[in-house]
Amino acid sequence: MRQHPRRYGFLILPILSDEMTARITYFLAKNRLGILRLEERQKSLEDIFLELTGRAVSL
Repeated sequence: MRQHPRRYGFLILPILSDEMTARITYFLAKNRLGILRLEERQKSLEDIFLELTGRAVSL
């Protein structure tokens, strides 16, 4: 079996259901694409503010 050089990267997806997350994880594993970590990203207060106001404020 030929070994490939390790390549690391990340994939950011929109909010998904638990079922869809499981399906994607299964697909990646089945196709021999290793998964190191899955994490849910939380919005920062700044992100929430910008979504609500539609504008940035500089101090």
